[in-house]
Parts: sequence; structure tokens; C-alpha cells
Amino acid sequence: MTDRVFERQVLCCILLDNKLIYQAIPQLSDDDFEDYRNVSIFRALKKLIVEEKRDADIALLRNLVDFEDSGSYLVDIFNALPTAGRIDNYIQQVKEYSAKRALYRHFLASTEEVKKLDKLNFKEWLNQKEAQFTGILNSYRKEVVKDSFNPKVYTQRMRFLYQQYRENQADCRGPKTGFRILDEMMGGLRLLNILAGTTGAGKSTLAQNIALNISIQQGIPVLYINYEMEADDLHCRMTSCLSQVKSDKIKAGRCSVQEWAAVDAVIDLIEKTGTLHITDNASRDINDTVALIHYYKQRFGVKVVFVDYIGEIEGDSLAHKERNEYITYGRYTQTLKNTCSSLGIHCFLVAQFNRQGDKDKSPQRSNIQGSWKLIQKADVFMALHYDDKEKQHNLTIQKQRHGKYPYKIGFNFHKDIHKFEEIPMMF
Repeated sequence: MTDRVFERQVLCCILLDNKLIYQAIPQLSDDDFEDYRNVSIFRALKKLIVEEKRDADIALLRNLVDFEDSGSYLVDIFNALPTAGRIDNYIQQVKEYSAKRALYRHFLASTEEVKKLDKLNFKEWLNQKEAQFTGILNSYRKEVVKDSFNPKVYTQRMRFLYQQYRENQADCRGPKTGFRILDEMMGGLRLLNILAGTTGAGKSTLAQNIALNISIQQGIPVLYINYEMEADDLHCRMTSCLSQVKSDKIKAGRCSVQEWAAVDAVIDLIEKTGTLHITDNASRDINDTVALIHYYKQRFGVKVVFVDYIGEIEGDSLAHKERNEYITYGRYTQTLKNTCSSLGIHCFLVAQFNRQGDKDKSPQRSNIQGSWKLIQKADVFMALHYDDKEKQHNLTIQKQRHGKYPYKIGFNFHKDIHKFEEIPMMF
């Protein structure tokens, strides 16, 4: 199909089910449509459904669009008969074609301009081209009008959203962490969840436990972006956690027959489930990270991304200019949040406490390494540390936008099998 065919499919879906306009608006702008007739129809649909709260049909649209033969063209669109449930795919195709056109114009103009450059203005021109190219990528990757809804728009969205809540009652709105008390307090994962911990507290292990609970127990596609350890070590940890066979015995090859059977069963389970995607610890900057997320979303439909951890993301060209962790980590966090928001993905970000946080018995939000902005942008911020007095690990929810805080949950950490276990609350 051509780009214009996908444009017409999007418009037809909205005509068949007007509320689908609210899926299209955050992702598409008028500029994403190539055919001027489709631009006119899209604007008219927004005016009727969003601004005037009216049901859009061909008769009303014909009076609002401004091109010849509009009646026959609208009938052709209405007879396109797309699958309304695939509107996200049609929207994605429109966005892709729009980005390709923009890239074609960008490189065509650049090819002509480079012939006329002299050495004095090359660096300035190169910076300008880089900014233009980045703008095209950001336009493709980011939602267009995520936070600019007027009352007429957001009240309609609220009605649509709350109707879904009525029809699908649940204690958790996001994927469950697999820890009962934590899920009760959080209501499942939010858009941006940050876990910070002191050195050696087990923050990566807890993140890995949650990734396993989501991918293996719930069958939800997960991408675990690993910056710290060798891939084989990470695989061994997860196998040990699921099989409850000590990782040292697995690495040493000293398991009993029954233990090897448990290990083999876990490997078969991970393969059969097919929902846990793990990267190696190769050096990657924030742009590589975003590209990975897009790739795994498109190819495998991942719904949760773990980034372990932000301090190990390779500095990009902007980071070298910024020379400030506060600015750089804040930008990384916002970039990850924007990317995951536009793709409908939950992000679980692991962070490190600074040296003062390592010394404190109960680290606070002010101890997080690099940037207070991480806490500002988080929907949920959790701190993990070991309490010498209580002889247990404590996870404290220090911030959450949609629930109670602060709130402390006790955990036992079985380090030999890399597994956390909630301590039941005593009342």
C-alpha cells in the first residue's frame, strides 16, 4: 500500500468509530498527511468531534472540506473498509511515510548545499544539519500534542478512559511487579518507575526479579537493557532465581541431577514463553538506547522496558558539552519517558545513590546520584537499602503520583539464588 492509502485508512477508521480520533491526535499532525484532501478531512474531523462534540459523517464533512469532488472522494474513503482495531498500525505507517518524505527532502537539500560549502562555514552548516535531522527523528518518535488538550478534548478522553475502567475493573492498571504488597501500594507499574539503591543493596537483582515476574508469570513482552554485567552472568542469575538452584553451583557445574533438571526446565520455560528479551552490556549512548526500544517495540511488541542503570549510559555529544550530570541525567530521563510514552511502554529505570547515600542508613531522595530531575520526572520513586538493625532489606516508596507515600516494605534477600521475597506485614 502507498502512503496515501494508509492516510485514507486512518480517516476511514475515525469515520467508522469517532472516538478513535483520540488515538490519532496525540500521534499525527496535519503535516504528516501528504494528500492535501486528507489534510482537509483530518482538520474537519478534529473540528467536528473534538471541538464541537458532534458525530462526524460524510454529509457534515462535505460542508467543511475545501476541495473539488469532495463528495465522491469521501465516499471512496468510507468504502475503504479497514479494520478499526488496526488503526495504530495505520497511524504508524502514516508517520513512517511522513518521516521518509522529510528525510528525502533533508538529504536532497544537503547534497546540493554541500557542493557550495567552503571551509569557513562547514562546521556551522554541519551543526545545523544535525539539528534538522534530529528534529525529523524526534517528530517521528514523539507524540505531537500529548499535553496540550483543552477542556473539550480532555473531558471526552476522560469519558472514554473511565468507560474502559468500568468495563475492565482491576486493582492494578499497569503490569504487576509480582510482589503483592508492592502491587497493592502502586497499583502496578506506572509510566516511569525509578528504583535507586546503595552499592551492593541488590537494586539490579530486584529489577531482574520484577522483569521475570512480568515476562514469565504474566506473559508480557519485556526488554531488559543491561549496561552492567556480562550477558552470561545475567542469564545465570535469572536461571538461578527461577530454578532456585544456587548460581555458584550452576557456574561450577556441580549441580545434582535434580538441579540440572530444574535448570533445563527453566531454560525451556523462558524459550517457550518468548517474552523476555535481554541485551548484552555493550557500550550505548542514549540514542542507541532509544533506537533499541523502538526496534523491540516494533518487532516484538515489548510493553515494559528496564534500563539498568542510567549511570552506565555512554555519554553522547551533548553530554560532553553539558559537562554536568544534573543536566545530562535529567535529559536522559526525559528522553526515555517521552519515548516510552509515545510507544505505550512502561519504563523501569535503575539509578545509583551517591557516596553520601551509601553512608546513610536510610538514603533519601537527595542522595540520588547525578540529578534531582530523576525524582521530579518519576511517577514512582523507590529506594532500596539494607537495614543493619532490622536485618532485612527495606524498599521505601518515597514518591508516587497516584498513591500513598512514604511507605516501607520489608524484603528478605536470598543472595545465593538472586531472589527477593516480601516479608508479610504484621498487624
